[in-house]
Amino acid sequence: SEMCIRDRYTLLIKGKTGTTSKLIGSISDVLSVSTDSGPAIKAMVSTNIKIVSLTVTEKAYGLDLLNLGCNSNHTEVAYDLKNFHSPRGVLGILTKALAIRKSRKIPPFTVLCCDNLPNNGKLLRSAVIDFAKRIDIKLSQWIEDEVAFPSTMVDRITPSPTQNTYQEAKRVINLKDHAAVETEEFSQWVIEDNFPLGRPDWDCAGAIFTNNVGSFEKMKLRMLNGTHSMLAYVGFHCGHRYVRDVMNDKVLSNLVNRHLQIAAQTLKPIKGIDYNNYAKSLVSRFSNPEIAHETFQIAMDGSEKMQQRIPGADKDPSYWATGISVVLHPKNPNIPSMHFNSRYLKTSKSWFGGGVDITPATPFEKETKNFHNKLKSICDIHDKSYYGKHKK
Repeated sequence: SEMCIRDRYTLLIKGKTGTTSKLIGSISDVLSVSTDSGPAIKAMVSTNIKIVSLTVTEKAYGLDLLNLGCNSNHTEVAYDLKNFHSPRGVLGILTKALAIRKSRKIPPFTVLCCDNLPNNGKLLRSAVIDFAKRIDIKLSQWIEDEVAFPSTMVDRITPSPTQNTYQEAKRVINLKDHAAVETEEFSQWVIEDNFPLGRPDWDCAGAIFTNNVGSFEKMKLRMLNGTHSMLAYVGFHCGHRYVRDVMNDKVLSNLVNRHLQIAAQTLKPIKGIDYNNYAKSLVSRFSNPEIAHETFQIAMDGSEKMQQRIPGADKDPSYWATGISVVLHPKNPNIPSMHFNSRYLKTSKSWFGGGVDITPATPFEKETKNFHNKLKSICDIHDKSYYGKHKK
């Protein structure tokens, strides 16, 4: 049988001029919580653990974004509230580990959220406190007083691994690697410097520590993630499998550039950041021919992503409507030339409140062509109306 790599993984860094690789050996152990969270909770309770970081996607938390708490209707949250002795969801596992540390008089670990949520530390803090209140009011007060939840902004495009990823990793290291990851060259990690038990010197490796994470978060969510969602939906329905294919489509690449301009206008200035340069870097990153980032992957779980990625911009609401109407309104009365068949989208009961899962349905070839032609007409109309009003 073939040898498999252990205790490390291969990172394939995809640049426009080729691929470089690194063998990451900083992971000492891997614990799965899919069937039993006990070993993971035991590790989190250890006095050696000072920081618990999370990258679990927006959907996994079970947040109530409207009321800044936990969503008790979320499957895992509901289960953990009834089975707190053996939780399986994010909020339940975090709260259980903190509860044990409190009972043993062990100082709490710092909770470091690294997912694409606005003010992610604040949101997670509110959700954990709300969850804990439903278990033990004294525990919730202790968490509120003692536990740090610094916010972060992580920026690196990382597609889901494929068989090609694993095969390429095997060619590099001559071993099977079922945890291989491919990513782009660009990376940015901005972190709120709030670590009561101390932290590693991540700044020596390029991380930025600041008290202004929120501005960086908005920049990334609106310019990178918002544009990603927009191009994923329209690109998928135009028949493009990958983001790089979208960028090779003149109509859609122009739409991406316009979307970035509007997104930048909704942001307040950040010292040392030029939004025009950031937009140009995003176009270059989206166009990377070596990154096979599927539009379908980006379009998954839209209900959890869209509400922070596409804000109610006051600069040009009609433009934003163009960007997301393929997601929200298959037949949008406000855009007469845009009439889509309802089978383009698969949706459940309601919008933000009910956890609708927006997933693009498979388009037919004739329909993708019609979609593309109508989208081009809309963009042409928008060019005349928008740029006619906003000439300098």
